[in-house]
Amino acid sequence: MNSPGADVIRSHHALRGVAAVLVLLYHFRDVTPSVGQAIDSHTVFFSDGRIWVDFFFILSGFILSHVYGAAMSAKGVKVHATRRFYLARFARIYPLHFATLLAMIAVELSAYVLRPEIADAFASDRKSWGSILQHLTLTHAWLTMDRLEWNVPSWSISTEAFAYLAFPLLLLLSDHGRWAVRALLPIAAMTIYVHTFANFSDIGDQQPLARCMAGFIAGMLLHRLWRQRRARVASVATLLQVAAMAVAIAALHLGWSQAVILFALALLILSTADDRGPVARVLMSPPLLLLGTLSYSLYMTHWIFYRLYWMYGGYVFSGLAGSYSPIKVYALKVFLLVALTFALSYFTYRRIELPARWHLNRLLAR
Repeated sequence: MNSPGADVIRSHHALRGVAAVLVLLYHFRDVTPSVGQAIDSHTVFFSDGRIWVDFFFILSGFILSHVYGAAMSAKGVKVHATRRFYLARFARIYPLHFATLLAMIAVELSAYVLRPEIADAFASDRKSWGSILQHLTLTHAWLTMDRLEWNVPSWSISTEAFAYLAFPLLLLLSDHGRWAVRALLPIAAMTIYVHTFANFSDIGDQQPLARCMAGFIAGMLLHRLWRQRRARVASVATLLQVAAMAVAIAALHLGWSQAVILFALALLILSTADDRGPVARVLMSPPLLLLGTLSYSLYMTHWIFYRLYWMYGGYVFSGLAGSYSPIKVYALKVFLLVALTFALSYFTYRRIELPARWHLNRLLAR
């Protein structure tokens, strides 16, 4: 298993894996609605799982600014660095997106043979050839979430693709000589967040592209703050990390405003960026780094098993319902779904992500 590269912040690499697992648990908690609701009545830690996608957006803006920002802003190499950025992003996200889309089409088509009463692939507008084209071009969530009937988690990859396209312009604005131009980015992010939290109880109700761009820009601004105040942040890293973790966990458990959760998670990103401090040391443990390595595969493949469960799981688990308590059956379901997702993620990482990235980078570089 490949370890993070030299330009990767290792604690952030692990945080991405932790967030991916929490997204899995957010979705898989639905496999027995009554048990899921019972858990949600005691804690909203899992039911507030949409927030981890927004954490991804912030982390993405920070990481891409860290890895590519300097080169793409330097005089004389902007075109080469920008080209390298686009090629690297395409090679990173598209092969697995394409493979999981094909897998989901196969899953949906299987219903025509195994469960014809629920089969509707290519028979409705939400599962039409047009929606496939939108998924293939990664534009399916630019305007609305209404056509997410294939690999649903890929909506965030669609909006991230837009952020990648805009990244050179965002860098130009953030590094502009005039303060009035530089102020456009924080104003834009703040405007979206104020609109979100003033009008919606759940950040997931915000228009997807606006939601992504607010987080992505916030991550870029966070990186700029870290770069300018790095020594000062490092001197209080332990305090910031402990405070960020405590507030994030308490807010997620008690159902505080998602604005508080996002602020705490942003603070965690900022305070672990030097890979120092107690939380950063825990994050850099081999198991959590492995989670980071598999994070994209975990995120993109888990819906396959989620959908398979809802299509065929009733037949598989119906015999257990009368013999065991609902909580035991629920635990077994979640364990199996997570284990199967990990197994498939390891396979797709080794057999799709890595080879495709290597071949595409080599081919496109020519």
